[in-house]
Amino acid sequence: MTYGIRLHGVLTEPFWTSVGLAAGFGIYFCFFVPLKLPAYYDENKISAMYDGPFRMNLLGLRMSNRNWPHIVNVARSWACLSLVIVPGLSLMIGPKLWTGMGNFVMLMLLLGGLFIPMYLMGKKYE
Repeated sequence: MTYGIRLHGVLTEPFWTSVGLAAGFGIYFCFFVPLKLPAYYDENKISAMYDGPFRMNLLGLRMSNRNWPHIVNVARSWACLSLVIVPGLSLMIGPKLWTGMGNFVMLMLLLGGLFIPMYLMGKKYE
């Protein structure tokens, strides 16, 4: 797939930033994320999760062991899908995707596709 992307000239910095974000989040959420939060998350209203260098804050959402597995599953799904969709879109749309407002739109779609479903699933099982 990389060869096809290289032919279309879309191996740009925003492309690698998007793929890097998806890969970084994917590696963390698939291999290193704690699957159970400490007990104080269930006892208190906490909207942030800290795990070493990883920081995540979902304002207005109370994180607990009831909704944490669902949030993790959303993040895992997002990372895997993003690593397929971003290069696929890059091949179909080409360099126009990564120029001008396309950079901003793609970044908003990428991050919105992570945090909005994460928030909705967290609220559903809160």
